Amino acid sequence: LVQNPSFEDSNTSMWKITYVGEYNPTDYQENAKDAYTGNIAYHFWSEDSDMEFAIEQELGDLEPGTYQLFVYSQGGDISLDSVMELYAITNGEEQNVSFMVTTYGDWKNPSIPEIKVTDGTLTIGVRMKCNARSWGTVDDFTLNRISD
Repeated sequence: LVQNPSFEDSNTSMWKITYVGEYNPTDYQENAKDAYTGNIAYHFWSEDSDMEFAIEQELGDLEPGTYQLFVYSQGGDISLDSVMELYAITNGEEQNVSFMVTTYGDWKNPSIPEIKVTDGTLTIGVRMKCNARSWGTVDDFTLNRISD
């Protein structure tokens, strides 16, 4: 249900990226070793400054029901006070789950198991606030309708 969920299509216009500061510490990186599947993943890195950013997609025309959302992420050099969240916003309410990446290739798979959509719209995304020199990738957003 997510458009371009693993960023393999060069058209990434369905993804909205926001960041704090003058420098966008993110990009779509083509490197199969850093992607969960395929060749491209959403990548973050900053050598000199702390980072705060989000990537999200707004979905419409969803059937009312309960949905499950998950994503994959890996990375490292993250300080303990960093914040990483998978989130879903629908019906004016947000659900989120925190996660933390640890090292290269140790893929985390945070999920939000039950999102009740009643108005047909849902915004999904990942937000991160992390230290300089931290790095990683996000890949393969998945949204499944699991019940009425």
